[in-house]
Amino acid sequence: MWPCFLDVQAAFPKASCFDPRIVAATAIKANLRFHLATTPWAVPYLLVSRSDISLPSPSFIGALSRLLQTSGDVIVKPVIGLAGQGVVRVRKATLGRRLFGAIQALFDAQSEIYSANTSVFIEDWKRRQSLASMVLIERYVPGVEYSVEGFANHEGAIEDLVIQMKTKQEQIPVFRDLEYEAEHPSSCADILACVKGLLSKLDYRRLPFHIELKVDRDGKAYPIEFNPRMGGGSIVDLVENIHGTNLLEKAFRYTVSSPHPRRTFLTRVLQPKPRQTGKLKKYVGLAALLRHPSCVFVKKIVPEGAVVQAKDREVYLLETCLVGSTRKDVRAHASKLFKNLRAVFSPATEPRSLRGKKP
Repeated sequence: MWPCFLDVQAAFPKASCFDPRIVAATAIKANLRFHLATTPWAVPYLLVSRSDISLPSPSFIGALSRLLQTSGDVIVKPVIGLAGQGVVRVRKATLGRRLFGAIQALFDAQSEIYSANTSVFIEDWKRRQSLASMVLIERYVPGVEYSVEGFANHEGAIEDLVIQMKTKQEQIPVFRDLEYEAEHPSSCADILACVKGLLSKLDYRRLPFHIELKVDRDGKAYPIEFNPRMGGGSIVDLVENIHGTNLLEKAFRYTVSSPHPRRTFLTRVLQPKPRQTGKLKKYVGLAALLRHPSCVFVKKIVPEGAVVQAKDREVYLLETCLVGSTRKDVRAHASKLFKNLRAVFSPATEPRSLRGKKP
């Protein structure tokens, strides 16, 4: 989903949406590790390409050796999440015989999902890289895992916070969570400090967030992943029951209330022509109107097949809305699109009255 979003946003840079830099810095796990490398929440990691495995360079071997010497167990994972698939914990005692097999297995799995042309920008390498040709290795963080939900407002302050402790998990066949506990209000000061620091570091604003992290035996929190969206499953329902806030609706309100350039909206209705009655056979010009980029909505009040009688002369058949950057612009669209928009009737076979909305 996220690679598609980034490509669509790049193709339509003026479209209303949240900042794509936020997606690139969070949902792409390698970029999150890059941005946190100089913070208290850094986790040692290494990006691995296919060429690193097929023909390892001395610099790659050195980097891998340094990671393994300081990490104990490691996690092999995709650069963008696959709903828990491909995430493998390789224990220190089995690194020699399992690590490269786990990396190769993830390469093979990703090749079945992504084409060679599906790529994202990687901060470490300062270039776009095919998702099928890279894997992330990072130090395994022992400790208790938490899921943190909330919303960052205009100033980046946290609202609607819910912290859940993961109390039951599975790692086979994929990493997945089976049970949570949420104490509210939460007393997890270290987690709260970590989340505030993450939002500030990434200048994260006007969006919901779903952050997964671990707290080690010393009480220090380390982010595992950062998703610029609401959590899945029943998380939205949980937040709404605790705070009375629907995160989806709140995110939509914040998006549409963002500053926009001035625009002009034109709403127009289509009515039957005088003495035009019978069964509505079809709409001419409607398909072209729906395809046009200026079309905001079309509300079909009278569907094809309905009967319009003489006493229904004030009925609305369609309500339409167009948008343009200026009044002149939207009027030009309307002149072209509405010129060919009409309703075609055939004689009614059943004298059935249709009561519609009047002006």
